[in-house]
Amino acid sequence: MSGTNRMSEESFFGYKDIGEKGFIEWSLQYTFDPIVECFEVIPEKQRYERMHEKLNAPCHILGHIALNEEDVIKGVAHGISERRCPFPRHLFDPRKPPSGVELREGISDSSQLVEYWRAVRKGTLEYLRALDSADLSKPARKSTLPEGAANRDNPIREFFIMTIQNQNCHWGELRAICKMLDLPMQW
Repeated sequence: MSGTNRMSEESFFGYKDIGEKGFIEWSLQYTFDPIVECFEVIPEKQRYERMHEKLNAPCHILGHIALNEEDVIKGVAHGISERRCPFPRHLFDPRKPPSGVELREGISDSSQLVEYWRAVRKGTLEYLRALDSADLSKPARKSTLPEGAANRDNPIREFFIMTIQNQNCHWGELRAICKMLDLPMQW
């Protein structure tokens, strides 16, 4: 053995170095389906209600994940101000969670939230795939953040990392809700 601690490209564990861009894409996709499955196992009626004072309603959680991703990736990293969110934005503000009544009035069918997030994720992956790997370490050329604003000069990779952290954190909330409702979870 040469004394290095690096794994070979194809190791005993099936590990293959996929690079930073590949790892970001893998991380985005790895928990997408489990989060959707976790949301969908919750009965429609209970998706609009808070199960505990420290947990937001499932519709609020999933909507926040999708809207945050769209804002961070499409706006801050890519510089596109147009948004596709078909719901009132205030429904997904984590500082001021809406009531169940407000959620029902703003979201007639919670499966629309899943479709919105699928559309956002498709755009996120298209943007990522269009980048050169070297672009991940550079600040965004265009951004909806004004010059001099905090985070404006962060490398593009940071916005993907924020998105991954946000979705995984909120996946934990959805899992807690499923556990409280004694629902089956595969993840």
